[in-house]
Amino acid sequence: MKRLLYIISYPFIKFISKLPFKILYKLSDLLYLLLYNLFKYRKSVVRKNLELALPDSSELERKKIEKKFYRHFCDLILETVKVFSISKQELKERFKITNPEVIHELEAQGKSVIYMCAHYNNYEWILALRFHGMKNTSYGIYKKLKNKAFDDLLRKSRSKFETYLIDKEAIPKKMAEDKLKNKKANYGMIADQSPKRRSARNWLEFMGLNTPVFTGSELLAKRLDLAVVYMKIEKVGRGYYETVLEPVTTQAKKTDNGEITKAYFKKLESQIYRRPEFYLWTHKRWKYKDQYDRDQHIFF
Repeated sequence: MKRLLYIISYPFIKFISKLPFKILYKLSDLLYLLLYNLFKYRKSVVRKNLELALPDSSELERKKIEKKFYRHFCDLILETVKVFSISKQELKERFKITNPEVIHELEAQGKSVIYMCAHYNNYEWILALRFHGMKNTSYGIYKKLKNKAFDDLLRKSRSKFETYLIDKEAIPKKMAEDKLKNKKANYGMIADQSPKRRSARNWLEFMGLNTPVFTGSELLAKRLDLAVVYMKIEKVGRGYYETVLEPVTTQAKKTDNGEITKAYFKKLESQIYRRPEFYLWTHKRWKYKDQYDRDQHIFF
């Protein structure tokens, strides 16, 4: 059944990905009408999240943010599909790094680097990092898809941009092996997901709410003494993004426990407050907010 689904959908995905951006965004406008007005896709989740995270905004203000979010969300869906056919040059032009010297300086120091981003703006296009002077081998950490055919397709499409996907379960071993072999590498990680309830061991205040967080990026950085850089992605136009690379630390082992994770979420929080419409509000980010127990969990 999964193979059949792939056979049916793959030609459609490839066709959509080859459309020029002008037509792609016409489809995005249509998708917005379908998801927002007709299907009301996860609208109750989005509204609840906005209410929790932005309690000082009026209902009218949150409604405007909600609509802007869904328009961006539909753009993001089509831009993700576009990755299957977009050229390296066009991706580089549409996803610019404003200070690539950060990459060059860290690699000149012989550092392997964790590049941390979030579900904010177009996190799918961080593949363009490769085309701004990066020399180290580049890996993207992701959750393996259950459909093997689609998983293979995803890996193939990303590898053409010289970025190799590694399942999140395999990354600790892979990074340890790279360290042992003195192989310099760059690892792209999205670190703002919500842990499962049984894994909610570390909490911090994010958007004014008690929030369970993953600390894997920090633990790996400290264990292997990697540099950590935050990717501050900004949308400067429809289909155009600029990213400022903000070093968090070049000496992870010397940081206090929780310092890297807290810095990451503070940077993300600042972006969200400034332009909230670009955060991925469809996830139940604060579903465990009332289950925090100060005696059982570490609170940064």
